[in-house]
Amino acid sequence: MGWRALSAGGLLRRRSGQWRRPYMDHIGFTLIALWDGVVIVLAIDLGAAGWLVGVLAVLGVVVGHPPCAGPRQGSPLTKEDDEMDTTLWLLIAALIGNGLLVGASLDQSVKQLPTRRRIGVVAFSEYSKAGDLGHGIAWYAALGIGAALLTVSAAVVGLTDRPDGATGVALWLALLLTVAHSLATARAAPTNLSQRAAAGDPSHLEAIFDRFERLQTVRAALQVLTLLSVAWALAANIASA
Repeated sequence: MGWRALSAGGLLRRRSGQWRRPYMDHIGFTLIALWDGVVIVLAIDLGAAGWLVGVLAVLGVVVGHPPCAGPRQGSPLTKEDDEMDTTLWLLIAALIGNGLLVGASLDQSVKQLPTRRRIGVVAFSEYSKAGDLGHGIAWYAALGIGAALLTVSAAVVGLTDRPDGATGVALWLALLLTVAHSLATARAAPTNLSQRAAAGDPSHLEAIFDRFERLQTVRAALQVLTLLSVAWALAANIASA
């Protein structure tokens, strides 16, 4: 995968001869490999049903397949080509960032939060304060802010070219969903932090975590939709190359 990405970068810099087809082939392979490494592995780790893993695998192939369809060859390089290349790389980076963010968010929703019902809310709070409210603050902040900045950058750059059809819709959707899940985080994060003031109080902690779980469910859903929107925008961008 690393060699493929480097090869694509080399072709993009040189832009000599019939460079577009092998360039898009490298991009398609890299997208499928990233999808398998982030989304498919996460689904398996979370114990997803076999049919769901299969659907995700097919979706990954669909995302990576458009580059293999044979883009235009030998066309002269234009300003629009430069804008498309910038948008393409920003969307790839946004896909990776949102994939990591969704993985961390689903881990919290599917694995971590339900644990409080088995080990007790006080014990879970101690674990949460040691993890999520310890080094986890920097980790989640880096993922959330990084993915949001990459998505907004990709959407803004892509929309300046006034794209028509699926690309434009997907970029607007990714932008709006990014704003939505960021607003959800602005509500969820203070709620989770408030457990520090309720240390050792089971009823108070239960109320806090119930509220946080509701907010987290909304946030995770919005983040998954953002990831799908970015993947859609990327596929549409590649298909229109």
